[in-house]
Amino acid sequence: MSEESKLKFDFKPEALDDWQNWAVECMTYSNEMIKDHLLGLILLSDETANELHKVNVNSFIFKNYIDDLRPVVSIEDGKMKLEEEDIANIWKCLLTISESKKFLLDVSLSLETH
Repeated sequence: MSEESKLKFDFKPEALDDWQNWAVECMTYSNEMIKDHLLGLILLSDETANELHKVNVNSFIFKNYIDDLRPVVSIEDGKMKLEEEDIANIWKCLLTISESKKFLLDVSLSLETH
């Protein structure tokens, strides 16, 4: 597909910062919970511990993806232009992290500051 025929969508330029901050926050909280679990400060089932690792790894991948995306994103007329493939990758990252957070909430673990 030629560059001209690729679909592009407009986002606020600060969207990358928001997504990356969210990924770092999820990674930080999950790191702390994993550490507490490994030190025996909290007891988690294997399934819950695996989900914490999953959100941690996916947050790390998402953060790095945003880092790689920054240099190639174009901003025109105050709007960030993302191609369909980039949006699909961002959506997959957001979805997998959100699904893990929902699982953790269902077992009474939150990755949020209260």
